[in-house]
Amino acid sequence: MGYDPAALTLATIAALFDRQGWRYQIIENHLVTVFDGVPIVVDVDDERAIVLLQTPIAPGRGMPGYLPTSAEAERDAAIYLLSVNYRLALGAYTRDHKDGEIRYEISFPAAGTSVSEEQILQAVSVIVATMLSHAPVVNALLTGRISLRQALDQLERGQGGLPPAMAV
Repeated sequence: MGYDPAALTLATIAALFDRQGWRYQIIENHLVTVFDGVPIVVDVDDERAIVLLQTPIAPGRGMPGYLPTSAEAERDAAIYLLSVNYRLALGAYTRDHKDGEIRYEISFPAAGTSVSEEQILQAVSVIVATMLSHAPVVNALLTGRISLRQALDQLERGQGGLPPAMAV
């Protein structure tokens, strides 16, 4: 069961959440929810008919919760994220070069189709799986608890990475 893409708005996504009984809040024109302990922000680009889901990993400078880190740790985290992104079939880790904020983002077009509960749930499942696998490693790199070599070795061995069915 889906929605008319011509009417794609945040309200249509909220109605989909309501029908499924999924909890959420609308905060500053974003739908904010939590699945399996992973916070997710849902946005709609109604002009281009795109649904965007993102989850924060590390806040940037000037954001609440920001912890200063060394340039080397930021570099190591960025290299790790590039290595992970190379393997991902869906979504990507992103880093704002201005303030260092790191997020995982996944989006899908809704033009010419309808948005279904299954599409949202699939995107949420991918977010939760990748966050549980990689966010702890990114945070360990940023705080210097592991080296880049250790993180990349874990990734190569399949530890701390996505299950093969979810990776390219």
